[in-house]
Amino acid sequence: MEKLKKILRFLGNVQWWIGVMCLLLIVVSVSAGVFCRKVLNSPLDWVEELCTFLFIWLAFSGASVAAMNGKHVCADFFTGRLSAEGQNKLFIVQRVIMLILLALMFVSAVCLQPKMTGHSSTSLGITKNMYYFPILFSSLYMFLIYGVELVEHIQKLKIKK
Repeated sequence: MEKLKKILRFLGNVQWWIGVMCLLLIVVSVSAGVFCRKVLNSPLDWVEELCTFLFIWLAFSGASVAAMNGKHVCADFFTGRLSAEGQNKLFIVQRVIMLILLALMFVSAVCLQPKMTGHSSTSLGITKNMYYFPILFSSLYMFLIYGVELVEHIQKLKIKK
């Protein structure tokens, strides 16, 4: 389990850097687009398309990094009122539901990959399946993160008994 966690930590760090690069490229390309349109009076046709592509990658890599660090938003006003046993049961139910949804996302992204291969973006010619690739990778990554979390939580509960 520790080896898997190290691999997941490494992949999470890779995704963090992907997110940083996406954000940097978005800022640079939007700035270049504004400069060209306002100063040179010659707009860049590809800026919006590139930013859309990068934003998708940024959003999913950010979601993966948040999952890795346990930083997804949670409202605990309800769970805080439950007993320890109730909190444990709710945690398990939440993780199982998340695993099901992430598995559905992964399967859907796999199904979309071959269907989108022949299509490409207008200005940059990026194949449309590259827009869905971060969904594929991120859903698999988060499935593993939450799966490990669930297994460790159940093991911890068994040790307490």
